[in-house]
Amino acid sequence: MKKLFKKMFGYLKHLFTDHPNWKGESYLSHGAWALLYSVYLLLASMACFIHAIFPFLFTHTASSIAEWIIDANEHRRF
Repeated sequence: MKKLFKKMFGYLKHLFTDHPNWKGESYLSHGAWALLYSVYLLLASMACFIHAIFPFLFTHTASSIAEWIIDANEHRRF
C-alpha cells in the first residue's frame, strides 16, 4: 500500500510540476505568470468589446496588451 501511495503521489507531482520545470520555473511562479496573462487578456477582451460598439475608444489597447504579453513571454527563461 505504501508503494502504491508513493507511486500515485509521484505521478500527481509530475502532473503539476513537469511543464513549469520544463520552462525553468516553479509551480507558483508559473501560476503567477499564467494568472497575470489571464488578467491582461480579460482587460484586452473588455477593451475589444467596448471598441466594437464605440470604434473611437481603445483603438490600440488590445494590440498593446498582446505585444506586452509576447514581449514578456520572450524574456522569460525557456
